[in-house]
Amino acid sequence: MARLCTFCHPDDEEAGALLFDIETYLRLVVRWEASGLQGAAWKSFIPPELQKQIGEKLSQERGVGYLDARPASPLSYLTLAELKDIITGPMWAGDFRRWGALELVLGDFRKLIAVRNKIAHFRPVTARDLRNVIRFAEDLIEWTAHYRRIRETVHIMDAKTRCDPKLAKDIGAILDWRDSHESSGNFLRSKANYLASGGFYVYRWKWIPEPCARSHSSNS
Repeated sequence: MARLCTFCHPDDEEAGALLFDIETYLRLVVRWEASGLQGAAWKSFIPPELQKQIGEKLSQERGVGYLDARPASPLSYLTLAELKDIITGPMWAGDFRRWGALELVLGDFRKLIAVRNKIAHFRPVTARDLRNVIRFAEDLIEWTAHYRRIRETVHIMDAKTRCDPKLAKDIGAILDWRDSHESSGNFLRSKANYLASGGFYVYRWKWIPEPCARSHSSNS
């Protein structure tokens, strides 16, 4: 079988793969935070005009027939710029404030989106473009470091409950209550389960947002 020439430079491949990971991870984080705040009504953080746009895109895919629509993943129908607007807009006052000064985060997104647009239109990326993508990924890992700490806390909590049946029963009751009140039907367990002990939160889910670790060819 004849094949086309390979026009894709390794930098193009790495930037594209890393952008895929970044954008997918941002969707997970947005859904995690929105579900923790609003439960089954988490999509209330998506502006009405974007919800309408998502519905139209889903209908188009269903109409084509040979495309697999993903109604359970509405955020995947938003562009990176639209996802950024949700993070830095209606959801910024929540957990995303820990990312730093808003104007700096917006500047980082502008660079990332510019590279994303080049890749989406199959324009070659430069070494500088790739460095901007890698730097955003590194910042994102730092911005979301608390998810790793939460994951460690959950592992410790699970270990303790196995040794203390009474504590296990109390936590189980909390999980069941949250499931019955906030389950969206798309997840095995509840989104955010709170242990009310002096305002200390423990998030427990089927998974906690965790960025994919890729090896980078650029040393920057």
